[in-house]
Amino acid sequence: MLDGRGSVEVWKNGSDARSSFEYQQWSVFSVPVNANFRIINSSSSPALLLGVNSAPKVNMYQSKSFVFDNNFDFENRFGGNLEDYWKPGEDFEPQPVRGRAMITTNLIPDAATTYLPLDNNRGPGHRWLAPNMVGNTMLQGWIAEYPSGRYAKAHYAHGGGAVLVCMRGSGYTIAWPKDIAGVNPWKDGYADLVKMTEYGPGGMVSAVPGPSNWFHQHFAYSKEPFRVFNYTGSVPGNENAFGGVDGEDPGQGGEQVQASLTDIDKGGRAIPYYMEDPHIREYFTARLKEMGADFTMPEEVYTKEGSNIKVMSD
Repeated sequence: MLDGRGSVEVWKNGSDARSSFEYQQWSVFSVPVNANFRIINSSSSPALLLGVNSAPKVNMYQSKSFVFDNNFDFENRFGGNLEDYWKPGEDFEPQPVRGRAMITTNLIPDAATTYLPLDNNRGPGHRWLAPNMVGNTMLQGWIAEYPSGRYAKAHYAHGGGAVLVCMRGSGYTIAWPKDIAGVNPWKDGYADLVKMTEYGPGGMVSAVPGPSNWFHQHFAYSKEPFRVFNYTGSVPGNENAFGGVDGEDPGQGGEQVQASLTDIDKGGRAIPYYMEDPHIREYFTARLKEMGADFTMPEEVYTKEGSNIKVMSD
């Protein structure tokens, strides 16, 4: 929810039993497949909802009646003790595909402030959490947070379907075509191909304005941490979901590596800080000064030996 406060009722076809939960700004929830639901606005102002669905199913089956008039009961997805169905989860577990933090829950009351475990995969102090909701396998995402004055490694992994929604702080995202501009677009004369979008709470961008061979990179220039929700495709809880562009690559020596989380000098798809275009750091430092924020990147990340340091706190 981008704004507003109220409740949501959910029930099965042909059943009078209804379950419900309350929402507020930055609540994240998922309605079970093929269930009826009603969104109630309890405030005196409009409620603003950002919804994501799999409408392309209509094109896939070419039958509106099959999609909209199908009363099949997904008991395995919406059954059991419905009183606990919307109880927020508390336990973290390794996400099957990448081993990163995942929480199985159908509701996050406030995604802008909920605790995110330290991840470090996108830079020192980076926090990350994947919610696994109502058994979704087609629509999912994750919450990421960058400390003030820090930024992610540029990486390429997925197409333009990934959408970032800012919930806290502010920052910007840049992207450029890898196959044309390479690793150092400014240094090599391709600055005109770099796309940049700035956004704050409620703002959203496509992480990649092109196909999967675009590098993209996220920067936190506000005085507070920059937190985003990333709506993407396949579910983090499905071990068979990430194939192709966001799966594994053969690294150095032929071993399989998690492509988007491994540096290009090790066979992956992320640019280590010591290899990045010098303009990236120069421009970010200038923007931080404009915002009254400090540059907090550890100096050692700009060396080959320290490019993947892990921090225990930010």
